[in-house]
Formats: sequence, structure tokens, C-alpha cells
Amino acid sequence: MECDPLTVLAKDTNLYFLTLGLEINIADLWVSHYSDHQQYLFETITKFRVEGWSYLKISQWFNDNNILTPRGKKFVPPSVHSIVKKKRISDERFGRTFPVVINEADINVQNTTPTDFK
Repeated sequence: MECDPLTVLAKDTNLYFLTLGLEINIADLWVSHYSDHQQYLFETITKFRVEGWSYLKISQWFNDNNILTPRGKKFVPPSVHSIVKKKRISDERFGRTFPVVINEADINVQNTTPTDFK
């Protein structure tokens, strides 16, 4: 059964409204902007580093296999290190959690009559 809101307001002469203000900080809304290529580079570098490869050897392997940096350049050892470093910083920044903070919580109860809605 559907009710017309105005009819409900007319029947009830005492309406109460509750308002509450909250401040919540979260980092979970961030979505990785890494492309598939960037993710592939990071995973490949990580795999080779676990196997004991140096940044020089990894950069040579990428160049030998015609794999370019995310900006379309040939690899050099610092560019391999930079990919790992930037991914670590990004994960730290966007993986952090924040405690829920409730600032200045107010509860306002207001008795309102239907004539206030005209």
C-alpha cells in the first residue's frame, strides 16, 4: 500500500528530525591507476630480484626483449629501481588505515508541524 507523503504529514502533527554529523577518513576508495604494463613490469622485476638478479641484469633483459619503460624508453638500472621504489611508496600511502573519528557530533531534535513544509 502506497502512501502520499503529504497525507502522512497532515495526519501526524508531531514530526521529529534527527541530524548527526560525522567525519570519516579512509584510503580504501583509492583504486590503483597502474596499467597492465606497469603491473607486468613490477611483477617481473620482483620475480627477478627474488632470483638474485641485479638492476643492471634486469634492465638488460628488458632491453634484449624489446620491453620499454612506462614512458616508452629503453631501460637503465635506475629506471628498474624507480619502478620498485615508486610501487612501495604508493602501497604504503594508499594501504594505510585511519581510525574512525567522530568530531562535533550533534543530535538535534526538532518538533515540526506540517505547516512548516509549505
